[in-house]
Amino acid sequence: NQTIKGILLALGPFVAMFSQPFWGIIGDRAKTKNIILKILFFSSAAIFILFPLNKEIWYTFLIYIIFMFFYSSINPTIDTITLEYLERRKWKFGPIRMGGTIGYALIALLSGFIIERNINYMFFMYSTILFISLFFIRNIPPVKGYQFGKEKISPSKLIKNKKLIALLGFGFAVQMTLGYYYSFYSIYFKQSGGDNSLLGWSMFLAGISEIPFLLFADKITKKMGIINTLIVSSLITSLRWFFVYISNSPKQLLLTSCLHGFTFIVFTYCLAVFINENVPRELKASGQALNGLINMGAARIVGNILGGVLSDVFGIKQMFFYISIIAIIATGLFGFILKKLESLENRT
Repeated sequence: NQTIKGILLALGPFVAMFSQPFWGIIGDRAKTKNIILKILFFSSAAIFILFPLNKEIWYTFLIYIIFMFFYSSINPTIDTITLEYLERRKWKFGPIRMGGTIGYALIALLSGFIIERNINYMFFMYSTILFISLFFIRNIPPVKGYQFGKEKISPSKLIKNKKLIALLGFGFAVQMTLGYYYSFYSIYFKQSGGDNSLLGWSMFLAGISEIPFLLFADKITKKMGIINTLIVSSLITSLRWFFVYISNSPKQLLLTSCLHGFTFIVFTYCLAVFINENVPRELKASGQALNGLINMGAARIVGNILGGVLSDVFGIKQMFFYISIIAIIATGLFGFILKKLESLENRT
């Protein structure tokens, strides 16, 4: 039953909707944001390894909720620290962010082979990776929380930025379709005749396909502008879902994974950079957390639950056609709104 699967998969993003604003505010008010990142990594690593200790469903849900409370805020916090640190350096965010892309691609490939042998190995492997990451975090130069020891500023100030809200709305629409992909693509892939090893290759291709954009992200966004870059990305996203819809074999689905590098990472990069450049420094962690709440939380919940319900009605294959249409509509609607806001900004 895809409805039940969608509800279960929505649990993580639901927890993230509460945890990300919490850790964002704490990060802005901490002496350094690095302290918060260490807490998130250590807690995530320690909790994840507890999963296989009990097979009861209540235990699995409990550990998952606690794990996501910490884990879901790691990426927004890393983006905040990295972008703030790079403001004082000549380095570009794209090539540095590429480290995460390469790591994801390699682990996705490795995981496919590991799960084929024993799924319990996954918990030890992933927890070990988080602990190793914690070791490297110790060497990151400190990035302070700008509200530490000062007057506290409410994150509600962020919603007054109309362009930011429009961009987050655009991101929500596209990430909703990506949320459906992350939850149901693996099922569809296996229905098409693929196995876990081949699925690992699909995830690997999706990961490494992000490298070209990240290498030239700074030049692309400066030449095209963030809005135009996102519009093109949304169009490619729509095209990707249509290609998934018309694919009839695992090999054809593997080819569609190559388009991943012009979809998810583009929105992730552009929104992170926009927030860093357009949000007061006292609220940068909260701004990244708000982005995570909407695009990794609310969007994924809708994509999981609504996608699960509609998959039971129309089938997974047909749903990829429908989310292709959603991406097209989002492109036109938010492209118009953002261009209008940009035009108003240029007049003032």
